[in-house]
Amino acid sequence: MQYIKGKDRNQCTLFPLCRDEIIAPAHDVRFIALFAESISLPAFAFVTKQSQEK
Repeated sequence: MQYIKGKDRNQCTLFPLCRDEIIAPAHDVRFIALFAESISLPAFAFVTKQSQEK
């Protein structure tokens, strides 16, 4: 049976796994995202156009 070596805990990754890892929990951008998600676009009479496939 071979010995399985685990990953080095001190090794850094080139890119974070997700944006939540690089944005602080109390950062202003989280408030802006919550505000943007709460806006109801149909209430402002926005119409989305569907692309026509040929």
